[in-house]
Amino acid sequence: MDGSDDLRQSSTELTPDEIEMLSLLPDSLEQYLFNQESPPILDLFELAVNPNMNLFDPLLSLDTDPVVQHGGVLNTLPAACTEADPDNTDHPDGNETPQASTSGNVDPTTQTRLSRTDVDRLIREGGDVNGYHVLPRPRFNSVTLRRTTNLREINSTDLASYHARLHGMLTGIVDFAREFDQNSPVINITLTAPSLQTPVSGILTRGNNYDADGFMDQIEKVLQSNDRLLSDQTVEFEASVAMNRQGGGRRKLTDLAVDEVIKRKKTSLFCPINISNNLCFSICLARFLNPQRPESELEKLASVIQNSVGFSIQDRIGLGDIASFERALDIKIVVFHRSNAMILETYKNSDEPHPKTVFLYLHDDHYYMITSLKAFLGSPYVCPFCYKSYSNLRYHRCKHVCNICFDAECYRFQARNLHCPDCLRYCKSAYCFEMHKKNPPPGQEYPACDMIKYCKLCNRRYDVKPGNQKTKHICAPDKCVHCRESLTDDGAHQCFIQPLELKEPCEKYIFYDFESRYENGRHEANFVCAMTFKGQKFTAYGTDCIAKLIKRFRQPRYKGYCFIAHYASRFDAFLILEYFCKAGIALEVIMQGCKLLLMYDDAFAQRYIDSYSFFPFALAKMPAALDLTTTEKGYFPHLFNRVENENYVGPYPDKKFYNYENMSDKAQEKFDAWYSTVKGELFNFKKELYDYGVNDVVLLREGCMKYRTSFLQCTQLDPFAFTTIASCAMGVFKTHYLSRNTLALTHNKAYIHQNKSYSSGSIQWLEYIKKTRNVDVHHAVNHGEVSIGKFFLDGYYEQDGVRHGLEYGGCVFHGHCCRFEPNHRPLDLIKEKKGGDIHFPRVEILKTRRLNRRLSTYDNGWKCNDSLDRAFIHLYLMIK
Repeated sequence: MDGSDDLRQSSTELTPDEIEMLSLLPDSLEQYLFNQESPPILDLFELAVNPNMNLFDPLLSLDTDPVVQHGGVLNTLPAACTEADPDNTDHPDGNETPQASTSGNVDPTTQTRLSRTDVDRLIREGGDVNGYHVLPRPRFNSVTLRRTTNLREINSTDLASYHARLHGMLTGIVDFAREFDQNSPVINITLTAPSLQTPVSGILTRGNNYDADGFMDQIEKVLQSNDRLLSDQTVEFEASVAMNRQGGGRRKLTDLAVDEVIKRKKTSLFCPINISNNLCFSICLARFLNPQRPESELEKLASVIQNSVGFSIQDRIGLGDIASFERALDIKIVVFHRSNAMILETYKNSDEPHPKTVFLYLHDDHYYMITSLKAFLGSPYVCPFCYKSYSNLRYHRCKHVCNICFDAECYRFQARNLHCPDCLRYCKSAYCFEMHKKNPPPGQEYPACDMIKYCKLCNRRYDVKPGNQKTKHICAPDKCVHCRESLTDDGAHQCFIQPLELKEPCEKYIFYDFESRYENGRHEANFVCAMTFKGQKFTAYGTDCIAKLIKRFRQPRYKGYCFIAHYASRFDAFLILEYFCKAGIALEVIMQGCKLLLMYDDAFAQRYIDSYSFFPFALAKMPAALDLTTTEKGYFPHLFNRVENENYVGPYPDKKFYNYENMSDKAQEKFDAWYSTVKGELFNFKKELYDYGVNDVVLLREGCMKYRTSFLQCTQLDPFAFTTIASCAMGVFKTHYLSRNTLALTHNKAYIHQNKSYSSGSIQWLEYIKKTRNVDVHHAVNHGEVSIGKFFLDGYYEQDGVRHGLEYGGCVFHGHCCRFEPNHRPLDLIKEKKGGDIHFPRVEILKTRRLNRRLSTYDNGWKCNDSLDRAFIHLYLMIK
């Protein structure tokens, strides 16, 4: 009789729906449940009916002694302890629990259990509780707990007493540390004392059941070899808790899609709605295994799945628990999530592809199932091994993907590299060589060997159009990185600063300004107004106004826009930069000291600049400076901008809230004249904040537009296309006054020193050549290196009208065959290149120059063959 028949004869009654639901489970899960060697066998029907039942409950009933569970570790205690008081922590020897420390330390066995709210607050803010100092480390998703204990309270020199006392302290610390993450954290616990040269440390994980005995064994060894620890007055325990990422948070019906990612990717995501439990992970698995089932039935099936693996419906599933579900369901689970640095990362337990792979997205402690991975990542291709997105199949590189033969099984046949004489590429094995002769590249009908070639001269891979295999490849010239001129083979390139071409002025500008309050030592924006060049207005209230501004304008239709605020480099730009950093979006910035002159968002080609860099005076002085007659800067009580005053409606605030004391005499007179006209009126905080913020942006927009119009009339250049007034002046000079090829572009001291790096090995080899051949060799430390095209020769000399070139290569850096095969990547520093890509082009080009009579001879030396010059240098030093 199989397991299913046993279940049908169970005394527990099931409904037809529950029986049908169990039949949907894969065979692997049924085998997983009924092939357990440890009795008793779990009754799956009882588990389905009673979702709160734990997988290990039947095992607990086998013990004859009362058992209590502390933080997931089973400890057998005397019966009297469990019957009279489950929280009793008397020592095994029968002695009473030691009294609380008179020094102020809190006994870990009597510490107060924290609520989830308290734990979340400590993770965010840290603090002192139960005698511990909690230090949050949000970037590393961890917290550090520190506790100092006075060992002189133990009036005994008996090692057993110290063992019992330290074990009690250690157990309390571990239990307290596990309160911060009840889902398989990693705890690194350390003991430091004045008499210890190095701390005693140990790592506690779910794998060792967070058992402190191993750590205690280390302490015992220290006590036996260093009895001075007994006389130490204080010791410090430090526990670093690396919290496991987990999901299972309940989705609120009123807030289903507030996140930007969820909003934009909702068509490629399945969002499980679990109101009364933490089943979002298992609901995603149930949906993946049974895509045709209605959503109303998925939650019941998910509860069966989660209970069968040993979790209740209220348990959150962490990344460390995923392997259990993979084994039970015979599937592969890949989870995308954001790291604490807001970088998209991938969690997987295996690199091998699996026919049943489910992709999940973990966000805000909630799992979503990805229904279309390509749509979710926004890319036409996704690698089935590393799950990285890319736009061209031919150029993706990873451990398991071959861009030579494009065969999915190539990675299984790693062997000696083979060089193809037809396409000049290096195949990874004989299998790769054979497949690249047969398999066409993606989207092509001809084999890869006929479609993709390699040029030794320009070190480039190029494509051959179908039917044009006989067309000769022409090497594209290299461009100067400064002036973009083509580099010629004769090495005679002269670089100059070239004049700029006039560009049509654009109107892609957005003027903005934040209003903020200052509390708890930081500025927090609570209102923003933005206005386009044509006067379209956008406003937003609240502490999320920055996010609303960015989400409003960070769209394709605003690509290429420039954002301008007054005094942005010292204030507004930092508020925006903070938002981008928290969102995991990298911006290019230009700093001047502590001033943020420019921010550039490459994804949408958007710039953020400061109008103060063009007219360096206060916004209030702009009407007089630029002869504006439409508006004046108003007054607002910035010191009154506090949380408790957000909804204030009443008399106008006192003058002190307008920073009256710090105004000049003239400014005070002007303010008094205005204040006398409004002090008897009603002050509505939100209305005044809105009017003041909008008025500032209107004033800024009018001033910038007038400044821009005048600048265009004088110079035909748009000033805000530059970053500062200094760059504007340089732009005017380069556009209207600079002639071509008149101002050389070079690096500092270029006419005195070449400013080039070199190795001591190369100089030793060149000095050896100089001595043995009796010639004057030019190299980096005497006459300078001679250039041949874009390359510089390590050594050069002329003898009897014959030009000789010398080149020395470090075997590791230059990818010599003595260290690497041509297809291997030698250095992380140059991970995009292989050994052959580094070495062969240099050799081939120098040989080509010799054939073109730029050089008569060419010698190449390698570090692996430098025994002679080493002997020469040794002898030279001895003589000298």
